[in-house]
Amino acid sequence: MNDALAESLRRHPRHINSLYVFCNKEGQPLKNVRTVPRYAAKRAGIEGTIKMHQLRHAFCSHALMQGIDPRTVQKWMGHKDLNTTLRYAHVLPDHEKAAIQRLRYDHGHQG
Repeated sequence: MNDALAESLRRHPRHINSLYVFCNKEGQPLKNVRTVPRYAAKRAGIEGTIKMHQLRHAFCSHALMQGIDPRTVQKWMGHKDLNTTLRYAHVLPDHEKAAIQRLRYDHGHQG
């Protein structure tokens, strides 16, 4: 867990009588984490089905788009093969456009 996530969890609203960060309306811990994305999506106004597997794809994609090297993301994802990690990655078109704009051809080689 990095510092940004730890801080976000510290600021996350909690049930007044619960020690848990993520709990039901009675303050009891959530027992089925597979239903959490569905409820979170509903509260956020996101239509359609959201599943845990989609969150793995999103995590992988965002990590790679933020410049984390693919081998590190592979390790975090628990993949034995880098190709598996790359299949999880879905790069946004805007990210591709920004990446191509960062390329420079005015240094390194003399013609």
